[in-house]
Amino acid sequence: MDIQKLNETSSAFSDCVRAQNNSSLNSTANMTVEVINTTTCGNASVGPKLQPARPKEMDSVRILLYSLIFLLSVFGNLLIIAVLTLNKRMRTVTNSFLLSLALSDLMMAVFCMPFTLIPNLLGDFIFGAAMCKIVAYFMGISVSISTFSLVAIAIERYSAICNPLKSRAWQTRSHAYRVITATWILSFLIMVPYPVFSVLVAFNKPHRATRHMCRLDWPMSHFEQT
Repeated sequence: MDIQKLNETSSAFSDCVRAQNNSSLNSTANMTVEVINTTTCGNASVGPKLQPARPKEMDSVRILLYSLIFLLSVFGNLLIIAVLTLNKRMRTVTNSFLLSLALSDLMMAVFCMPFTLIPNLLGDFIFGAAMCKIVAYFMGISVSISTFSLVAIAIERYSAICNPLKSRAWQTRSHAYRVITATWILSFLIMVPYPVFSVLVAFNKPHRATRHMCRLDWPMSHFEQT
């Protein structure tokens, strides 16, 4: 009798263990299916993926700020260019570098801000592959020229203050024009990789058409760090 009860107890325990294992397997399978449904494969999403909607108020604030900065940058730099070119008394060595700096800042405003704001708002780079390369190229050139111009202004001011007598021999407008020309040529040359490696990448979003993104696709990580 005790052996029969022991067998019944063992059988009931085995049934309970099997039921728990089946329940665990079903739960694991359901979790696996959920993970697979939300996993992305490459650029295409396999299943629905919820993303928090961006409030429209943020887009309005962004458009307002971008527009204000764009207008101030364009009109401010155009005013500086007009004053330095039309007024002969303003054509000094330092102002020559400031003129180069104003031109590079104007280039940055024209080629950077509109082509950054619109794709961010639409979630799609709608200007095409050619414009992707052109925008990347001129953005890099403007940053490079601005940097070189600031360095040239710093060197010119340092020499004028610390070595005022010696600096007069080479601080001439013709010398400044040669430095500015070399700065622009060097900037155009060193930024050649930007249009070469700028590509328009297509990607898919859930329940939406194919979108595009302009990005730099460097062949090696060392190139990107350089």
